[in-house]
Amino acid sequence: MGNVLKYEIKKSRFMMLIVGIIIGGLELAYLIGFFGFKFAQNEKLNDIFTSIWALSTVLLIVAACCSMLAGALYSVLLYNSDIRKKSGYMLFLTPTPTWQWILAKILMGLLATAVLVVVFAVLGIADILLFIPELDDTSFIGQLLIPLRDMIFDNVGSVSLFLLNLILQIVVMITTIYLAIAMSKTLLGNKKIGSFVAFVFWIALEILQSAISSLFTLLSNGLFSISIDMSEDGLVYDLDTAIPYLLAAMALNLVFAGVCYGVTTYLTDKKMSV
Repeated sequence: MGNVLKYEIKKSRFMMLIVGIIIGGLELAYLIGFFGFKFAQNEKLNDIFTSIWALSTVLLIVAACCSMLAGALYSVLLYNSDIRKKSGYMLFLTPTPTWQWILAKILMGLLATAVLVVVFAVLGIADILLFIPELDDTSFIGQLLIPLRDMIFDNVGSVSLFLLNLILQIVVMITTIYLAIAMSKTLLGNKKIGSFVAFVFWIALEILQSAISSLFTLLSNGLFSISIDMSEDGLVYDLDTAIPYLLAAMALNLVFAGVCYGVTTYLTDKKMSV
């Protein structure tokens, strides 16, 4: 299993290098803009650095949001390529079991997603802590970010579980897409309509997973929640009551992802013509 995962990681080195360069470039632009804005004496230079800082901040936020899907998308492309192209067909002729090849691709997507989540979480916290001392705590942004900083440090366990559950939700997405592709390929082979049918299957699986999650939330009778309230001092974030819900949601995601993975492996190995 380790060798299979190393193979997938080796194939992905160029992609990870490109992503790393993009993130590093955006963060460098953020720091240049921030410190330039802070220390520039010339008004024109101040405007230039402010523009760089604002633009890099927006791009970092967009990149952070997109990164949640980047690992999942890449993992799906790996699987889809292997079952549809002749080069991928050769993998299934090796002595390595099919379940290991599929698991390695899921783990590759999980690893990429986890690394990106951690990187953006660390950069986000560092950038916020860098920016907060410059804020007026009575301003709108100050009332938004200062309580957020306090919440992060007061609820490290909850925040960590939240990020972990976010990663597991990405795993669920990967496995549901895998299963949708496997079902479509099993029924239709390489017909052109197969991609559309796979998309329909994926929507159905996502609805099923959402229905199960909603049922759990209903049965919990509202005992577990994540609340954000407004007070005179700004926003108040409360994640303490979310811990039991997050733990249960993680278990639910693991079970659902495991079932999707098992069925995908069975269809790929026993029913699909690759």
